[in-house]
Amino acid sequence: MSFSAELEAACRIARAAGQVILAQRAEGSSDLDGASAELASEACITEALSEDFGSDALLSARRKDDAARLGNERVWMIDGLDGLREYENASDEYTVVMGLVENGEPVIGVVYQPATDTLFFASAGGGAFVVRGDETTPLTVSELTNPAGMVLVVSRSHRDSRVNDVRNLLGIGNETASGSVGLKIGLIADQRCDLYVHPTGHTKIWDTCGPQVILIEAGGSITDCYGEFLHYNRKNVVNHRGVVASNGHAHDELVEAASRAMRGDVNDDDDDDDF
Repeated sequence: MSFSAELEAACRIARAAGQVILAQRAEGSSDLDGASAELASEACITEALSEDFGSDALLSARRKDDAARLGNERVWMIDGLDGLREYENASDEYTVVMGLVENGEPVIGVVYQPATDTLFFASAGGGAFVVRGDETTPLTVSELTNPAGMVLVVSRSHRDSRVNDVRNLLGIGNETASGSVGLKIGLIADQRCDLYVHPTGHTKIWDTCGPQVILIEAGGSITDCYGEFLHYNRKNVVNHRGVVASNGHAHDELVEAASRAMRGDVNDDDDDDDF
Protein backbone atom coordinates (compact mmCIF):
# COMPACT_ATOMS: atom_id res chain seq x y z
CA MET A 1 0.00 0.00 0.00
CA SER A 2 1.30 3.44 -0.91
CA PHE A 3 1.48 6.20 1.68
CA SER A 4 2.81 8.85 -0.70
CA ALA A 5 0.09 11.40 0.09
CA GLU A 6 0.61 11.03 3.83
CA LEU A 7 4.40 11.20 3.49
CA GLU A 8 4.28 14.31 1.31
CA ALA A 9 1.93 15.99 3.78
CA ALA A 10 4.04 15.02 6.79
CA CYS A 11 7.21 16.42 5.22
CA ARG A 12 5.45 19.68 4.38
CA ILE A 13 3.90 19.99 7.84
CA ALA A 14 7.16 19.18 9.67
CA ARG A 15 8.95 21.87 7.69
CA ALA A 16 6.22 24.39 8.54
CA ALA A 17 6.43 23.49 12.23
CA GLY A 18 10.19 23.90 12.05
CA GLN A 19 9.76 27.42 10.75
CA VAL A 20 7.45 28.16 13.68
CA ILE A 21 10.18 27.01 16.07
CA LEU A 22 12.82 29.12 14.34
CA ALA A 23 10.55 32.15 14.56
CA GLN A 24 9.99 31.53 18.27
CA ARG A 25 13.73 31.14 18.77
CA ALA A 26 14.47 34.41 16.98
CA GLU A 27 11.92 36.26 19.09
CA GLY A 28 13.18 34.82 22.38
CA SER A 29 16.86 34.48 21.68
CA SER A 30 17.81 35.84 25.10
CA ASP A 31 15.51 33.48 26.98
CA LEU A 32 14.77 30.34 25.00
CA ASP A 33 11.44 28.92 26.19
CA GLY A 34 11.32 25.36 24.91
CA ALA A 35 7.82 24.63 26.18
CA SER A 36 6.42 27.66 24.37
CA ALA A 37 8.17 26.70 21.14
CA GLU A 38 6.98 23.13 21.42
CA LEU A 39 3.37 24.19 21.99
CA ALA A 40 3.51 26.50 18.97
CA SER A 41 5.01 23.75 16.82
CA GLU A 42 2.40 21.20 17.89
CA ALA A 43 -0.39 23.69 17.24
CA CYS A 44 0.90 24.09 13.70
CA ILE A 45 1.05 20.33 13.20
CA THR A 46 -2.32 19.48 14.74
CA GLU A 47 -4.13 22.16 12.75
CA ALA A 48 -2.62 20.92 9.49
CA LEU A 49 -3.32 17.26 10.26
CA SER A 50 -6.92 18.00 11.19
CA GLU A 51 -7.38 19.69 7.81
CA ASP A 52 -5.71 16.95 5.77
CA PHE A 53 -6.56 13.81 7.77
CA GLY A 54 -9.46 14.77 10.01
CA SER A 55 -10.59 11.22 10.70
CA ASP A 56 -7.18 10.11 12.00
CA ALA A 57 -6.41 10.09 15.73
CA LEU A 58 -3.55 12.09 17.22
CA LEU A 59 -1.11 11.50 20.07
CA SER A 60 1.43 14.16 20.98
CA ALA A 61 3.88 15.10 23.69
CA ARG A 62 1.90 18.16 24.86
CA ARG A 63 -1.69 17.21 24.04
CA LYS A 64 -3.86 15.40 26.60
CA ASP A 65 -4.08 11.76 25.58
CA ASP A 66 -7.47 10.54 24.45
CA ALA A 67 -7.75 6.77 24.88
CA ALA A 68 -10.21 6.78 21.97
CA ARG A 69 -7.13 6.65 19.74
CA LEU A 70 -6.81 2.96 20.64
CA GLY A 71 -9.94 2.26 18.61
CA ASN A 72 -8.77 4.21 15.57
CA GLU A 73 -7.11 2.40 12.70
CA ARG A 74 -4.72 5.31 12.08
CA VAL A 75 -2.91 7.41 14.68
CA TRP A 76 -0.43 10.23 14.10
CA MET A 77 2.25 10.39 16.82
CA ILE A 78 4.14 13.66 17.03
CA ASP A 79 6.67 15.56 19.08
CA GLY A 80 6.71 19.21 18.13
CA LEU A 81 10.15 19.75 19.65
CA ASP A 82 12.25 16.68 20.38
CA GLY A 83 15.44 17.78 22.14
CA LEU A 84 13.92 20.40 24.41
CA ARG A 85 17.02 20.84 26.54
CA GLU A 86 19.25 21.25 23.51
CA TYR A 87 16.91 23.94 22.18
CA GLU A 88 17.02 25.78 25.50
CA ASN A 89 20.81 25.48 25.58
CA ALA A 90 21.02 27.17 22.16
CA SER A 91 22.14 23.96 20.45
CA ASP A 92 20.96 22.96 16.97
CA GLU A 93 20.27 19.36 18.03
CA TYR A 94 16.47 19.52 18.23
CA THR A 95 13.91 18.22 15.76
CA VAL A 96 10.27 17.98 14.77
CA VAL A 97 9.21 14.32 14.79
CA MET A 98 6.13 12.88 13.09
CA GLY A 99 4.97 9.30 12.64
CA LEU A 100 1.85 7.56 11.41
CA VAL A 101 0.70 4.24 12.83
CA GLU A 102 -1.76 2.11 10.91
CA ASN A 103 -3.25 -0.96 12.60
CA GLY A 104 -0.54 -0.76 15.25
CA GLU A 105 2.38 -0.60 12.80
CA PRO A 106 4.45 2.54 12.09
CA VAL A 107 4.19 3.33 8.36
CA ILE A 108 5.35 6.96 8.03
CA GLY A 109 8.38 8.61 9.63
CA VAL A 110 9.60 12.20 9.37
CA VAL A 111 12.37 13.88 11.40
CA TYR A 112 13.13 17.50 10.57
CA GLN A 113 16.04 19.47 12.02
CA PRO A 114 15.06 23.14 11.50
CA ALA A 115 18.41 24.71 12.37
CA THR A 116 20.24 22.84 9.61
CA ASP A 117 17.26 22.37 7.25
CA THR A 118 17.83 18.60 7.28
CA LEU A 119 14.85 16.32 6.61
CA PHE A 120 14.85 12.55 7.20
CA PHE A 121 11.79 10.73 5.85
CA ALA A 122 10.51 7.25 5.04
CA SER A 123 7.40 5.22 4.39
CA ALA A 124 6.85 1.50 4.89
CA GLY A 125 8.17 -0.29 1.81
CA GLY A 126 9.22 2.98 0.18
CA GLY A 127 12.77 3.40 1.41
CA ALA A 128 14.37 6.06 3.59
CA PHE A 129 15.89 9.35 2.45
CA VAL A 130 17.54 12.52 3.73
CA VAL A 131 17.20 15.97 2.17
CA ARG A 132 19.91 18.57 2.65
CA GLY A 133 19.38 21.71 0.64
CA ASP A 134 18.37 20.64 -2.87
CA GLU A 135 19.93 17.18 -2.60
CA THR A 136 17.91 14.07 -1.74
CA THR A 137 19.98 11.00 -0.79
CA PRO A 138 18.83 7.42 -0.07
CA LEU A 139 19.68 6.23 3.42
CA THR A 140 21.42 2.91 4.10
CA VAL A 141 22.93 1.81 7.40
CA SER A 142 26.60 0.87 7.71
CA GLU A 143 27.89 -2.65 7.07
CA LEU A 144 30.00 -2.86 10.25
CA THR A 145 29.54 -6.13 12.13
CA ASN A 146 31.92 -5.88 15.10
CA PRO A 147 30.43 -3.77 17.92
CA ALA A 148 33.90 -2.83 19.16
CA GLY A 149 34.51 -0.94 15.93
CA MET A 150 31.14 0.81 15.83
CA VAL A 151 30.26 4.35 16.87
CA LEU A 152 27.74 4.58 19.68
CA VAL A 153 25.49 7.66 19.72
CA VAL A 154 24.53 8.74 23.23
CA SER A 155 22.28 11.34 24.78
CA ARG A 156 23.91 14.71 25.28
CA SER A 157 21.56 15.75 28.09
CA HIS A 158 20.07 12.55 29.52
CA ARG A 159 22.93 10.05 29.60
CA ASP A 160 22.36 7.12 31.94
CA SER A 161 25.28 5.41 33.71
CA ARG A 162 24.19 2.07 32.26
CA VAL A 163 25.28 3.24 28.82
CA ASN A 164 28.85 2.90 30.11
CA ASP A 165 28.03 -0.66 31.13
CA VAL A 166 26.95 -1.42 27.57
CA ARG A 167 30.19 0.08 26.25
CA ASN A 168 32.23 -2.05 28.64
CA LEU A 169 30.41 -5.24 27.75
CA LEU A 170 30.85 -4.73 24.00
CA GLY A 171 34.28 -3.08 24.04
CA ILE A 172 33.02 -0.01 22.20
CA GLY A 173 35.67 2.67 22.04
CA ASN A 174 34.01 5.40 19.98
CA GLU A 175 30.96 7.46 20.78
CA THR A 176 29.32 10.72 19.81
CA ALA A 177 26.70 12.72 21.67
CA SER A 178 23.53 14.21 20.25
CA GLY A 179 20.19 15.58 21.32
CA SER A 180 16.80 14.30 20.07
CA VAL A 181 15.95 10.62 19.74
CA GLY A 182 14.93 11.25 16.15
CA LEU A 183 18.28 12.80 15.32
CA LYS A 184 20.22 9.97 16.98
CA ILE A 185 18.36 7.36 14.96
CA GLY A 186 18.79 9.47 11.83
CA LEU A 187 22.55 9.41 12.41
CA ILE A 188 22.46 5.60 12.34
CA ALA A 189 20.39 5.56 9.15
CA ASP A 190 22.91 7.99 7.63
CA GLN A 191 25.97 5.83 8.53
CA ARG A 192 27.35 8.50 10.85
CA CYS A 193 26.80 6.22 13.84
CA ASP A 194 25.97 2.55 14.24
CA LEU A 195 24.37 1.98 17.66
CA TYR A 196 22.07 3.70 20.14
CA VAL A 197 20.95 2.38 23.49
CA HIS A 198 18.64 4.11 25.95
CA PRO A 199 18.42 1.76 28.96
CA THR A 200 15.72 3.70 30.82
CA GLY A 201 11.97 4.21 30.57
CA HIS A 202 12.26 7.88 29.68
CA THR A 203 11.34 7.77 25.98
CA LYS A 204 7.74 7.75 24.78
CA ILE A 205 6.15 6.12 21.76
CA TRP A 206 5.95 9.46 19.93
CA ASP A 207 9.75 9.68 20.24
CA THR A 208 10.35 6.38 18.46
CA CYS A 209 7.40 5.91 16.08
CA GLY A 210 8.57 8.04 13.16
CA PRO A 211 12.30 7.36 13.59
CA GLN A 212 11.58 3.61 13.64
CA VAL A 213 10.23 3.74 10.07
CA ILE A 214 13.31 5.65 8.89
CA LEU A 215 15.72 3.20 10.50
CA ILE A 216 13.92 0.05 9.34
CA GLU A 217 13.68 1.34 5.77
CA ALA A 218 17.41 2.14 5.87
CA GLY A 219 18.11 -1.49 6.82
CA GLY A 220 18.55 -1.13 10.57
CA SER A 221 16.85 -2.63 13.62
CA ILE A 222 15.05 -1.24 16.66
CA THR A 223 13.65 -3.05 19.70
CA ASP A 224 13.42 -2.63 23.43
CA CYS A 225 16.40 -3.59 25.60
CA TYR A 226 15.17 -7.19 25.78
CA GLY A 227 14.82 -7.65 22.03
CA GLU A 228 11.05 -7.26 21.82
CA PHE A 229 9.44 -5.13 19.13
CA LEU A 230 8.15 -1.73 20.21
CA HIS A 231 4.35 -1.64 20.40
CA TYR A 232 2.30 1.41 19.51
CA ASN A 233 -1.32 0.41 19.95
CA ARG A 234 -1.23 0.59 23.74
CA LYS A 235 -2.52 2.88 26.45
CA ASN A 236 0.80 3.30 28.27
CA VAL A 237 2.91 5.63 26.13
CA VAL A 238 6.21 4.98 27.96
CA ASN A 239 8.90 2.74 26.45
CA HIS A 240 9.53 1.38 29.93
CA ARG A 241 11.84 -1.43 28.72
CA GLY A 242 14.18 1.03 27.03
CA VAL A 243 15.20 1.35 23.40
CA VAL A 244 17.96 -0.25 21.33
CA ALA A 245 18.62 0.88 17.75
CA SER A 246 21.40 -0.31 15.47
CA ASN A 247 22.56 -0.96 11.94
CA GLY A 248 21.15 -4.45 12.47
CA HIS A 249 24.38 -6.38 12.00
CA ALA A 250 25.09 -6.92 15.70
CA HIS A 251 21.69 -6.15 17.14
CA ASP A 252 21.44 -9.35 19.16
CA GLU A 253 24.77 -8.61 20.87
CA LEU A 254 23.65 -5.08 21.64
CA VAL A 255 20.39 -6.35 23.09
CA GLU A 256 22.23 -8.86 25.27
CA ALA A 257 24.48 -6.11 26.63
CA ALA A 258 21.56 -3.70 27.10
CA SER A 259 19.44 -6.27 28.93
CA ARG A 260 22.35 -7.10 31.23
CA ALA A 261 22.82 -3.41 31.94
CA MET A 262 19.11 -3.05 32.68
CA ARG A 263 19.33 -5.98 35.14
CA GLY A 264 22.57 -4.76 36.70
CA ASP A 265 24.31 -7.97 35.58
CA VAL A 266 27.58 -6.35 34.47
CA ASN A 267 30.19 -7.32 37.04
CA ASP A 268 31.81 -10.31 35.37
CA ASP A 269 35.59 -10.50 35.80
CA ASP A 270 36.16 -10.32 32.03
CA ASP A 271 33.99 -7.25 31.64
CA ASP A 272 36.07 -4.79 33.65
CA ASP A 273 37.15 -2.28 30.98
CA ASP A 274 36.74 1.31 32.12
CA PHE A 275 35.60 3.98 29.68
